[in-house]
Amino acid sequence: MPSTRSGSLRQRWLVELYAVAVTLEESVRIRVTEFVDSEGELRAVTIRILGRTTWSAADHQIESTGGSNIALDFLNGTEKVTGNPCNGHVPGERIVINDSGRIVFDLETGDLHAVNGPHEAFFGDFDDFCGVLEG
Repeated sequence: MPSTRSGSLRQRWLVELYAVAVTLEESVRIRVTEFVDSEGELRAVTIRILGRTTWSAADHQIESTGGSNIALDFLNGTEKVTGNPCNGHVPGERIVINDSGRIVFDLETGDLHAVNGPHEAFFGDFDDFCGVLEG
């Protein structure tokens, strides 16, 4: 029988990205569900994350809203991330970073099994994102 817990988090902090002082504000809701077999062994965990993040530097701002599902499958040894965990856009203008689709990893080794969709944040493509914050 599945067991579910949920919670929310709001935080604000100052970070430095490529020598630019950036204020980061984040609001996140998380739901975790654990699945056990008839013997009480943990077989899978699903994590649902919904969030909103705002990065601000001087007169420049990027907003990100997104939701993702993380499925840890202990029977098959995989971690699958689906959804849109990072979709940063300049308000009223354009998307500057998009991480959406599906990524599948090996739970034990961390090796990548599959990648579907654009995953700019995952692969470190922050040029446009940082360019907006740098002004």
